[in-house]
Amino acid sequence: MTWLNYLSAKEKVDKEEYATLLRLLAPFAPHITEELWHLINPSANSIHLENWPLYQAKYLVEEMVSVVVQVNGKLRDTLTIQNTKIKEQKEIEEAVKHSLKVSKYLENQSIKKVIYVEGKLINFVVG
Repeated sequence: MTWLNYLSAKEKVDKEEYATLLRLLAPFAPHITEELWHLINPSANSIHLENWPLYQAKYLVEEMVSVVVQVNGKLRDTLTIQNTKIKEQKEIEEAVKHSLKVSKYLENQSIKKVIYVEGKLINFVVG
């Protein structure tokens, strides 16, 4: 869908971009993509024998990550941090402790344990 949205925003789609769309759609709509493939490449092999489009991993990395904040296993807040800081557990703990939504659940409580799943979740076990 992302590729289709990208192509829809363009004024003119070139043949290679159209071929990439057909390769991506082939597993889901095999018959129509085969027909369209042979319309743009009359002498080509089956679309199902073509290589899958390559991707660049650098475009799959998110800049910002949402970390779920829990107190005793109950959702209390979400914290959005930079992807480069997900390994900084102490820094994240301090930011969460100063959050207005979370601080009221930590007041007058002793923190027994902090469970941190890198870039996903932080849970304070209090008692």
